[in-house]
Amino acid sequence: MTELLYLDDAYMTSVTAAVEEIVPEGLVLDRTILYPGGGGQDCDTGMLEFDGNTYEIAGMKRISGKVVHLAAPNDIREGDNVTLALDWDRRYAMMKYHTSLHLLAYCAHADFGASITGNQISEEKARIDLGLDELDSEMTERLVRETNELIAKDLRVDTRAVARQEAERLVDPTKTRLDMLPSAIRSVRIVGIGNIDFDACGGTHVRSTREIGAIEATKTINKGKGRKRMEIRLR
Repeated sequence: MTELLYLDDAYMTSVTAAVEEIVPEGLVLDRTILYPGGGGQDCDTGMLEFDGNTYEIAGMKRISGKVVHLAAPNDIREGDNVTLALDWDRRYAMMKYHTSLHLLAYCAHADFGASITGNQISEEKARIDLGLDELDSEMTERLVRETNELIAKDLRVDTRAVARQEAERLVDPTKTRLDMLPSAIRSVRIVGIGNIDFDACGGTHVRSTREIGAIEATKTINKGKGRKRMEIRLR
């Protein structure tokens, strides 16, 4: 099984790994720094180096429980050691967006009792779907202002795996539905921002909110009763 190094250190930009399996779609490695996508966050891209040759990793995909690097080298065999290089600019932008959405979700829940019904994160923009019947310009401006105030506080962002019982103690059950996780899952990865927000998440995040800079709302969309979408960009 591939060791997911980004879970412990999202700032690693290169690593040497062994090829465990070659599948039609690409390579399965014994470890990786590339995020395979999930939780609304796009997958990482990067480069793979072997024996003086460089290959593009166009993306990542989970296939039958395996983490596959989408690359097509013709001279690599199982057991070979390769070097992965992460497209850092793409990853870092998504780290900022992902952490900012956690703060935005916190403010939306604290201010309006909004649940989060969906999100999407790319390197250029992000969106969040809020369980609200209304999202007018005044509400939007308030959410952006309060999110940026939290960003400016330079709050520390910590990620760690904890026992499920501890996770249930940390998170707000009206915001994070841990009861939706299968009962067989006994360890939960928690992302904590300062002492204000704790959420279950498997994505990549910055170490400090100040790294984000600031956000702005670019669009709000009515997706139907009880579902309002806000799109944001970094600025």
